[in-house]
Amino acid sequence: MELQFERCERIMAPLPLVWEELDSLDHLLDKMALARYDVHPDGGRASARVILRWGPLNHAVDLEMTLVGTMRQRQIRYAFQAPRLSARLEGAINLIPLGSSETKLDHRGAVDVQHRFAARVRGQLQEIMEDYADTIVDRVRARAENRGRAQEQLG
Repeated sequence: MELQFERCERIMAPLPLVWEELDSLDHLLDKMALARYDVHPDGGRASARVILRWGPLNHAVDLEMTLVGTMRQRQIRYAFQAPRLSARLEGAINLIPLGSSETKLDHRGAVDVQHRFAARVRGQLQEIMEDYADTIVDRVRARAENRGRAQEQLG
């Protein structure tokens, strides 16, 4: 079963500030709602744990994440696998300057879940993926806009 996610947002901050929030796997993982994560010394791989919550149930899931590629100040592509859920996610965040002080962030991707119960919880999985995409975009926007305002005030 494949699920898609997409979130676009205009960020009131210049492209370089937005890029600094996403320019490495470590920075990207910092924007996710993870219980913990450890980036390997090569900077291109990481292990993480996320807690999935469905009502009163909590389920810890271990993830193996990979930085697939970057194009400086334009795109970061990543993937992660959750073996326990028989799932693989591939995502990309694209940045487009909309002037000197505004940037469009486009975060989209797909997750393929092969777990035998996936079809039964399709709605919940879609909701989790949308929350995941929203969390990253919201955190990048908040940090980049706050840094932009601080730079304006300093001068």
